[in-house]
Amino acid sequence: MRLPSELQLRRALGRWFRLAVYEADGRPVAPADVEAVYQELIRLRDDVGEAREYEVVSEEADRFLGATGRCGWCGGHGAHGVEGA
Repeated sequence: MRLPSELQLRRALGRWFRLAVYEADGRPVAPADVEAVYQELIRLRDDVGEAREYEVVSEEADRFLGATGRCGWCGGHGAHGVEGA
């Protein structure tokens, strides 16, 4: 059974945020992994719709920061965010 697109988006964002933390910590990140998650995020944005995608991204970025103390966009400690994300 295929998961609903919004749930898939939330999971993909979690992977994207973890990759940012790995990179910020100097851990190796395979470019193919980054590209795969990026392409999935683009597809899911189309599936979910731009307005809802914006809300989900904001919710997940806040959730990730609360759970880890790390910015999901740059991987640094604390909130930094991305304009327009």
